Amino acid sequence: MTNNTNNIPQAWVDDGKASLLPPQISADFRDYLNTLPWVGSGLDWSRLQPFVTINISQASVDELLAWTKSTALGGHSHMALCFSPKEPCLLVKLEDGIRHLDELFWRSPGIRFCFGVDIGGEEPRPDFGALLQYGAGDLLFAKTRPS
Repeated sequence: MTNNTNNIPQAWVDDGKASLLPPQISADFRDYLNTLPWVGSGLDWSRLQPFVTINISQASVDELLAWTKSTALGGHSHMALCFSPKEPCLLVKLEDGIRHLDELFWRSPGIRFCFGVDIGGEEPRPDFGALLQYGAGDLLFAKTRPS
């Protein structure tokens, strides 16, 4: 089976700033998302308490990075950007991914999701619960960091 990678910013991979996760992780993440409550084309965040939001068009990069630290995603060294269940997720350093969300998702309009990943050992360790939703207008939604 050939992977469709039309939405993935290949230059990031070619430059060594990103790598592709095994395709099975995309499918596993889709299965995880299907267990969550949805409304329209996005998650029903009112049923995914606790969560936080930020308006990315009104926040500086520093504010966006500080906000990320308050989220479950902020507890990880890396993040995976998901384009579709049939494409591998793009793995980037957390700060790079947050700084460049628009650039990384520009070829893939609509609601998109990211999750936290830790690197160490032989395999990346995804944390699907460290969830971020992108593409709902100017708002980012994320699960908060556990207490």
